[in-house]
Amino acid sequence: MKNKIIISLILSLIIVFTGTSDFASASGFEPPINSELRNYWDITHSSATNVNAIFDDHFNYLGGWANNVYYNGNLYNPCLSSDKRIRFALKIYDSSGTHIVGVSATVKVSCVDEDFYFLSEGPSGSYKTPAEYLNQILEYNIDSSYSNFYAYGYFNYGLFGNITARYLLYFDSSRNRHLLNDDYSEYSTAVNGTCGSANGGSFPQTPSTNLCATGTLFTGAGIYGVIDNGTSYLWTCMGSGENSTSENCSASVSVASAQCGYIANTEYTGIEPTGYNACINGSVKDMQQELDDTWSWTCEVSEYDFVSCSSYSDNPFFLLPSLPTSGDISCSDILDPQGFGECIASVLSWLFLPHTESMENFFALKSLLVNKIPFGYVKAWQNQISSLAYAPEKNLTFNMTYNDQEIPIVDTNSLSELAGVDLTALYFGFIRACLWIMFGVWVFNLGRSIFAHKQLTLDFK
Repeated sequence: MKNKIIISLILSLIIVFTGTSDFASASGFEPPINSELRNYWDITHSSATNVNAIFDDHFNYLGGWANNVYYNGNLYNPCLSSDKRIRFALKIYDSSGTHIVGVSATVKVSCVDEDFYFLSEGPSGSYKTPAEYLNQILEYNIDSSYSNFYAYGYFNYGLFGNITARYLLYFDSSRNRHLLNDDYSEYSTAVNGTCGSANGGSFPQTPSTNLCATGTLFTGAGIYGVIDNGTSYLWTCMGSGENSTSENCSASVSVASAQCGYIANTEYTGIEPTGYNACINGSVKDMQQELDDTWSWTCEVSEYDFVSCSSYSDNPFFLLPSLPTSGDISCSDILDPQGFGECIASVLSWLFLPHTESMENFFALKSLLVNKIPFGYVKAWQNQISSLAYAPEKNLTFNMTYNDQEIPIVDTNSLSELAGVDLTALYFGFIRACLWIMFGVWVFNLGRSIFAHKQLTLDFK
């Protein structure tokens, strides 16, 4: 009996230690040997570059493709080809390494120097980024409770050719994401956020460059992510990836030494201001004459030490929209996006904007009516009053003669000097307003006499 117990204990220990040894030697993310996914990774696509170092765990591109991806022993840069597109596939495998669902598509890149970024044309567009394809599959094809599965993506050489790059992501039982190395161990792309050289500086204007050395600028507050509290500029450099850290940064607010010239904030529409007329301190930048003949420019001492300057005019220029030349609706080739847009614009223009021919007819009719009764009388009175009201050399004076001496009773010049206003213009403006009121009352009474309580009778005999 004792021998059986001892033998059983020995066998149990052997099983326990054997199982422990096997568990320790295997990766928790390793797909089963000879599974479909394992064969793709280890055999079919073994020569492709693992791009988990330049993509994060949401398949967002981090940069650096041109210095990492090889094809036939040479670095492969899609920007060097005439067609800036890459064939791409994304497949989902279950824990047994069996294919569940996938998508094959063409991804498009836009090149910047030696690197690029993936283009997107929206949910219904022709192109999506790898991250958008991954989100699409997870949203529409994988139940939110499903876990322990792989997302495997790979890229071709251009639109054709062998596989150049591969990407492997594992979702554990809690749906945590793990980027996998070639040996199926976890690869971390955590990037800590750190402040840039602007941290600790002093700026008269909100800084916009050198804010973060690493990480990304948090843009949820302030002007493009920088908060100005009056004494300091505050911003945060966000980290990315699991267990990453972020850093808060700040700089002080200083007084700008740049100063506008004598013409700034004055009524001026003359020749281009120069010298101290433009800037008392700083260099003149971006001098521009506006539509109302005023000037706007910038006085700049440094990148962050500048001030905007401008003159003004008492006769502003109003830019009116141009009218269509024809009242016809023009719609052709509406199946083409540009043609369809032009058709919509033509319809809206026909509905809301009169064309030039209609406006010319309207003004021609106005010129005919302006001299007819009763408009002619009003126009004549208005012209006479305007000539008096806006002619400062015509002074309104009433005098009384007493003992052969002229005694002034009313003198608008002296009154305007006392009151500080042009009483001549004020007086005739009042007279003009009264005339228009009288004309309005006359039109109202005329209409009432014609239409109010009038009956037309027909006498048939």
